[in-house]
Amino acid sequence: MKKLLRYRLFWPLVALIALVVVNTIASPQFIAITVRDGQLYGTPIDILRTSAPLMLVALGMTIVIAT
Repeated sequence: MKKLLRYRLFWPLVALIALVVVNTIASPQFIAITVRDGQLYGTPIDILRTSAPLMLVALGMTIVIAT
């Protein structure tokens, strides 16, 4: 357990999970995903859809810096 607490990503992941739990309790529709006309809709899908370009740029920059 002590090794897990020293892991660098442990506390940020705990904070992220806590935020998701609080938002889900405050608004049950926060985590709801629906399918309409063959398309996925919902807050998690919107978050992934809007952050995808930034993640691709970050991945590309990481590859360029690493080589």
